[in-house]
Amino acid sequence: MLALIVVALVVLAVGLGVPRLRRWVRANVVPQLEEAGGSLRAVVGAPGKAARLFGGQLVTQVLFAITLGCACRAYGQDVDLAALILINSFASFIGGIAPVPGGLGAVEAGMIGGLTAVAVPQEEAVAATLTARMMTAYLPPIWGWFSLRWLRAHDEL
Repeated sequence: MLALIVVALVVLAVGLGVPRLRRWVRANVVPQLEEAGGSLRAVVGAPGKAARLFGGQLVTQVLFAITLGCACRAYGQDVDLAALILINSFASFIGGIAPVPGGLGAVEAGMIGGLTAVAVPQEEAVAATLTARMMTAYLPPIWGWFSLRWLRAHDEL
């Protein structure tokens, strides 16, 4: 971790030392950061928006963790809800930084790793992970496609 911080600081120092790169950062990165800061101030300035945003994310994480817990139960394993929330959050983070659409494969690896870390046997961890991902990531686009076609056919979109 310390090596990563040192590398980031060295890259930052080199980047700020090169005038051409500094101009590029000022032209491309700074406006994005200012826009993000404005959006964050707008959300924090409206407590209702912040509650909906963060509360909705919290509920989503809990529901996905419950889905993973149900899949574990289907294979005879009982995992604490707090551990499931941590596993799901970790797997979502891994999937978010993975350079593949939807974190495909990376989320599954994170879930399997998390489940085996809390003493779920590997075979059950793989089965529970694939079952949970089937319900939360692989099947929804199918009925979403049918829903989209219906909405377009009825001129709702």
